[in-house]
Amino acid sequence: MSQSTSLLEQAQQLTMAEQTLTLKVLAPEDEPAFLKLHQEVFGSSADPVWFDWKYKLGKAVGMSLWCEDRMVAHCGGIPRTVLHQGVKQQDLQIGDVMVSPEWRGALTRQNPFFHVSEGLYQSFLGAGKAFHMGFGFPNERHLRLAVKLGIGWRIGEVHQLRWDVRHNNAPTQLGWLWQDETLSSLNADGQAVHALLEKEVTQAWRGMQADANSLRYSVGQRDWAQFEWRYLQRPDKQYQFVALKRPWSSKCIGIAVLSAPAEKGAAMLWVDWIGPTYLMPLAHRMVMKQAYIQQASCVTCWASAEVERVLANSHIDAIETCAVMGVPIASNLTAEQAQNLRWWAMAGDTDFL
Repeated sequence: MSQSTSLLEQAQQLTMAEQTLTLKVLAPEDEPAFLKLHQEVFGSSADPVWFDWKYKLGKAVGMSLWCEDRMVAHCGGIPRTVLHQGVKQQDLQIGDVMVSPEWRGALTRQNPFFHVSEGLYQSFLGAGKAFHMGFGFPNERHLRLAVKLGIGWRIGEVHQLRWDVRHNNAPTQLGWLWQDETLSSLNADGQAVHALLEKEVTQAWRGMQADANSLRYSVGQRDWAQFEWRYLQRPDKQYQFVALKRPWSSKCIGIAVLSAPAEKGAAMLWVDWIGPTYLMPLAHRMVMKQAYIQQASCVTCWASAEVERVLANSHIDAIETCAVMGVPIASNLTAEQAQNLRWWAMAGDTDFL
């Protein structure tokens, strides 16, 4: 019986540092131990509501390593529909990779990081498995380790772009052919009114999908189901939505997702864009207008190489590497195919921004 089959059906016993450990698929009743490890490793404020949003509502999966009744390592993933050159497939976005500090040791295949990562990959990724491929935004240390251990490929970097807001010089207006409109998921009484917003998102995604497919991008689906889960149902963050429209039409051409500055003079994060990719320069002007109105000091934006290319002429003030992209070798593609994927990725493609 293969390791992947046995892990999905029953836990495995491992010996490490002269102790017997248990490797098993994450279960709903593991929530308290998971949250304790998450808080220990990341210093996070993750709570049961957040866990339910990600692992129950988001249908995330995980592989965990236990020392008696204590979780000491974990590797997880969220199902994500991705269009690769116009072909839709189910992929797994890797995340929540964590090892208790006292269990971090030799960089070999006999460490907790390897066992939870490879256990997850072999159980869920590849031909005949639940997900075609995995991808993620690990930190540099985790990706170097994955490459060293022969379980992951490095496929590129994600840069943080920054534009300073010059408050003595108002941003350029959109012109008479375009207008921006703030969207809300609530009515005046604070009640959810998702029907209109769903229509706007569906229109914007339809335009983005056609454009991205023609350019042969790899782009995570941004339909209503993904939008609602990622931005409306998330319990610990609030987002703003600004639509790009024509003055003579109610049709939504695109939607910018923003994280407002925490205070006057703080940065505004441009989280996502749902709309034709060639309109990103116009969307940038719309976002800069919002940053000016909200008295932000600057706008920042996570950008894969394809996103950065479209924004190259937008007078970027600073560029720095903020993340790397990795693909597990267990995925159903070759190293060459992984390297040749043209990813369109922004902060909204992560699960933590």
